[in-house]
Amino acid sequence: MTPEETVELLGAAGFVDIDVTDTGQDDLQRYRATLALAERGELPALGLHVLMGPGAVEKWRNSARNIEEGRTHPVRVICRKPG
Repeated sequence: MTPEETVELLGAAGFVDIDVTDTGQDDLQRYRATLALAERGELPALGLHVLMGPGAVEKWRNSARNIEEGRTHPVRVICRKPG
């Protein structure tokens, strides 16, 4: 769903002060930095890769490629529901 559709649905559900921020380029930079660490064998002892398991690096690579190729559009949504 698009960010606009998300805002519309959240508004219809009673949420207000809906703020949508494009995080795609920031996310892409983080993926690239993490992949560079992985390629050098320098991932920290604790991190998301521990929870994600052995496929973590491949998943990060796929996520970065999806952002680069415009297949995904990461956003951060912050809103509140009065009451």
